[in-house]
Amino acid sequence: MPYDIARIRRVMKQIEAEPETLYMGTYAQQLPGCRTTFCLAGHTVVDEGLQLHWNNGYDGVAYASDLVDGREVHAVAAELLGFDIYEAAKVFYSTGVMTPAQLWEVIEAATDGAVTEHDQV
Repeated sequence: MPYDIARIRRVMKQIEAEPETLYMGTYAQQLPGCRTTFCLAGHTVVDEGLQLHWNNGYDGVAYASDLVDGREVHAVAAELLGFDIYEAAKVFYSTGVMTPAQLWEVIEAATDGAVTEHDQV
């Protein structure tokens, strides 16, 4: 499946513009104080206009790993971005990533250099 480089760059530009919304530890979470964070997969499905199915966690934080239509966030995001299951796992489960620059490095490594921060669209 070909990579959707235009979509990857668009989503990454959003993340770069608001790096405080990046949290690779979960697909999506709503924190107290109306702050919401997403991993790359979460950012991708939201960018597509899809609605997340929120579940209240025991810690007062709402989490989402599925869409309201029942599809899983990671599977939909992988398809939208053009990642196969192995590439998606390498990128979406990189929980140590804290910055957009680090996420670009992971994307480049997962795609064996086929997608880089400096790709032209």
